[in-house]
Amino acid sequence: MTDNLFQIASWQAAIVGSIVGTVLGVVNLGLGLLRQGREDKRKRAEAGFKLTDEMFKDKSVTDLLDALDDAGSLSEQSSGERDPRLAGDFVAHFGRGEALPDDRAKALFSCVDDLSFYLDRMEHAIRCDITDFISIEMPVGYYVKTLASYKKGLSEYVWKIGYVRALDFLKRFGDWQRAGQGGVAAPPGTAANGAAPQR
Repeated sequence: MTDNLFQIASWQAAIVGSIVGTVLGVVNLGLGLLRQGREDKRKRAEAGFKLTDEMFKDKSVTDLLDALDDAGSLSEQSSGERDPRLAGDFVAHFGRGEALPDDRAKALFSCVDDLSFYLDRMEHAIRCDITDFISIEMPVGYYVKTLASYKKGLSEYVWKIGYVRALDFLKRFGDWQRAGQGGVAAPPGTAANGAAPQR
């Protein structure tokens, strides 16, 4: 009889131990998943910041975005490194559909190609869960508002060069979605003929 009591007690201890072990295992799993989720979120944010940093380190991209942001500031640059006509050429070609001289078209398209490449990479990274939209929404969103003014011409060009994911990335922004397909007014500081104003 003592053997039976001992056997019953050991089974009960095993059952209680299994239940406690299962509960502790579930709790540890939950805490581990929570920690992993936080770590994944941090890594996605870092990856997004890295993508935007890489884009803004690219001189041709920053030249284009700076030119569009403040068309008049380029004519004041004395270094001669930036083309003061870049914003005007962008407006003329993508806003009004004008053809540009070959050398200026090549310079403009090179900048737009580089920008499209980075936007394409950002969309790819979002789709692969390497980053999330919130991590890269700003400062890119600031410039998307300006780019949206040229949605029709810019979309046609980006589609033609094959950066379809760049267009998908732009569609994530409300300013891009709301942008019309019609005529475009030149941004402030840009002369009516598409050239940057001289100061």
